[in-house]
Amino acid sequence: MNTYKRSALSFLLTLTLGLCYGQANNDQENSDEPKILKAITPLNYSDVNVKTLKIPKRKYDSPFFCDEIIHYNAGFIINSITSSRTGRQIDFTTNFFYYSLTDKSIKKISISKADTIEAIVSFGNILYCSFIKDGKRQIEFLQENQTKNLINIASADIRSHIDTSKWIKLGIKNGRLFILSPNALFEYSAGEWKKLVSYSLDDFYINELNYRRSMSMLPTRNLIVRETFVYFLQEVVQDRTCNLFRLNISNGTLDNYFTTLGYTDHYSKQINDFTFLDDSSLLVSASRLIGQNMLINSNGDKHSVWTFNNTITTTNGRTVEVPVTTALNCGDTLVLASSKGIYLKFFETIKPLVYFENAHQTIKEKGELIDFPFEPRSILKVAGDNFIIGGMWGGLYQVDILGNKLTCLDDIDYDKIKTIELNAL
Repeated sequence: MNTYKRSALSFLLTLTLGLCYGQANNDQENSDEPKILKAITPLNYSDVNVKTLKIPKRKYDSPFFCDEIIHYNAGFIINSITSSRTGRQIDFTTNFFYYSLTDKSIKKISISKADTIEAIVSFGNILYCSFIKDGKRQIEFLQENQTKNLINIASADIRSHIDTSKWIKLGIKNGRLFILSPNALFEYSAGEWKKLVSYSLDDFYINELNYRRSMSMLPTRNLIVRETFVYFLQEVVQDRTCNLFRLNISNGTLDNYFTTLGYTDHYSKQINDFTFLDDSSLLVSASRLIGQNMLINSNGDKHSVWTFNNTITTTNGRTVEVPVTTALNCGDTLVLASSKGIYLKFFETIKPLVYFENAHQTIKEKGELIDFPFEPRSILKVAGDNFIIGGMWGGLYQVDILGNKLTCLDDIDYDKIKTIELNAL
């Protein structure tokens, strides 16, 4: 993708989708901004001197988008989904990669009997995956080179539903496997299948969100199950950011995240990432208008805005740029990542841990200019103050804060990436 296409794509598609589906409008009279400003929670900002780490100049474009990083064995599974629209047809491409901490290699994950891998989830040393082969969908259990086809032990009705669904996404909680389609939620546990609830994502898009047609597509990351709800992300086509939906397992009702907050104006509002904190509150990194990030914490019917328009408001009234796009719950502290650096939030204070520079680059690859913006979308801890950070538009970096070191892990020629079978991880 050349410089013009990548840099202009988000704006053009956001505008186009807004005009087509009523999602973008400059009607300032109905703006949610007054409500957002009232919800801002002032925070303390600790002005400490920290190192600035320069992101190395890249030779190659990133081979993947980092929608999700999953810790497994001595490495990380990287979930990368891209989408495109041709007329009314929405197509998506899925790729999964594995970064090994042992030999520092990146390999593309394959399943010899699969044409398309839809989802991979892990539970300890157990993997579950959903994939399609010759038009037939399979869901498998993998452990220590042993595999089990779970579809074969489902009822005929469940097998038919799963096999004919537009997409399937997986999630796991306490060893229970959850399977979501655009019309139903299933559970597999203790060797048995059961249908939990029916719903219609297509109807929700048309009747509740007022889209002209359904934008239902494969969720970008695995399902998150909390209490009686399932949370999942739906990508805004080719725009990389998402809608966040919540499915009530008890009755099949769907909620759109911003609607639950009462933010219903026509400004473009999209989700970068979300995580749950130890107090059961939901922390969402979102954008409102292009490039203007928000960080919102909600618990029940209450919410507070920690950052708005890329800044926090301090207790003494000044603003500080902290354009957070993803967060990691570390228990009593919260690690926040942005294109500007990594921050630590503890109690009501935010302090920088390290700053970044050179996050936005132009790469010349094979005679083509590629615009490369590093915008963190996922972050996991390796150990101590050592983190893996993945970018929305690509870029996988290991940041050793105490060692003052930043290493690019994915600056490689895509054509030279080797493959590895999922059951060999």
